Parts: sequence; C-alpha cells; structure tokens
Amino acid sequence: MEPLDLHELPEHALLLLDTAPIIYFLEAHAQFAARFKPPF
Repeated sequence: MEPLDLHELPEHALLLLDTAPIIYFLEAHAQFAARFKPPF
C-alpha cells in the first residue's frame, strides 16, 4: 500500500478517520503507519 494522496481532496474537505489508522500512526505500525501519515 502506498501513502494516501490528499492532494485530490478539495480545500477544507471533511476527512473522517476510523480509530485504526490513528492507532497505526501513533504506535508506528511497521506496515501501516507510513500509509496514514499524510493526514497527521
């Protein structure tokens, strides 16, 4: 999986995340943390 591309979202778009991506990012998950880094 590649990182999310947020450049395609309109300016001021509402982005809703489930808790899993937040946990992956905060815990530096080896496989998924990089994918969800862009929103943070």
